[in-house]
This record gives sequence, structure tokens and C-alpha cells, in this order.
Amino acid sequence: MAIMTITSRHARAMAYKAQLDEAGVWIALGRTITPWDDENHPPPPDPHAVDIEEITGFQAVENISFVRRNENGSIFYLGDYYELISDLEATNTLCTLLYVRAVIRPIQMGSTYRQIGVYRGLISVDNLNPDFPKPPYDFLTLDQVLSHGALDIYDNFPPTTRLPNQRDEYAFMLQF
Repeated sequence: MAIMTITSRHARAMAYKAQLDEAGVWIALGRTITPWDDENHPPPPDPHAVDIEEITGFQAVENISFVRRNENGSIFYLGDYYELISDLEATNTLCTLLYVRAVIRPIQMGSTYRQIGVYRGLISVDNLNPDFPKPPYDFLTLDQVLSHGALDIYDNFPPTTRLPNQRDEYAFMLQF
């Protein structure tokens, strides 16, 4: 079987990051009402999914950056430390690892959820309504959204409850 070269994988990562930078990236929490058949063992994510269920709102992603492993790095993810690097350094080293991070502030999204999704290309109602607040805004309710855009990443997990004063940080690593 043929392989994809590191140069090609890096080019795909750069193109994807550029697309995210241009289209905007949002995180949504979902499956807020309907329980899993077995709440302790949710089903694996379906690669054919186009949306998560029962979305509470959309939070803008704060950071999309290239990263590399570094034991002195400030980002801890799945047992390893990473550091952020510039697009130029990513190009010079043919980096293929992207970091996506969002922070959900208190009282922005529902109390219990079972899914999280990363969307790109969301369309808000301000595209049709001149009286709607213009970007930048970092949180949108469902009534402020015309189209969710494309679901790129999601996961299912046992129910997680957010307290009214809770601040949550979500991060994903994408390997190309």
C-alpha cells in the first residue's frame, strides 16, 4: 500500500488550518436531554455523523495552532507535553499536529451534556438581519445560528454536569 508523505500531510494540515482561520471554528455541547442506553458506556462516535444532538449553543474557539512535543511545554494532552509553534516554524519542520482549544465560561451552556463537537463555517443570523450584533462575538445561542456549518470532530462520553459558575476548557489535537 502506498503512503502519504510528511510533506503532503503538512500541506493538508496547513490548508486545514487556513480553512479554519477563514471560516471560523466553534465548539458545541450536545445530547443534553436524551440519555445513552448505557450512561456509563456511550456508543463510539459515528464517522458519518453530520451533527451532534440537542446542541445548547456555540462557543468560538480561542486557539488553533501548530504544536510539537516538548517535555517543557505548557500544554498537557493525553500524557504528553506540547508547545505552540508558529506557522513558519511548522512549515520549516513539516509539523502535522494541530491544537484546537476553546473555553466555555460560566452560564453559557447547559448543565449536563454527553457530546462535544467542533464545527467550521457556522452561519449566524447577522448575515440576514442588519440589526443583529456584528462579529466578533464568542458565544451564540441556537436562535442566533442559521447553519451549524460542518461537524469536523466530535466525541461521545458519559454525562458531564457543568455548575453555574464553572469555566471549562476543551482541547483537541489533530494529527494529519
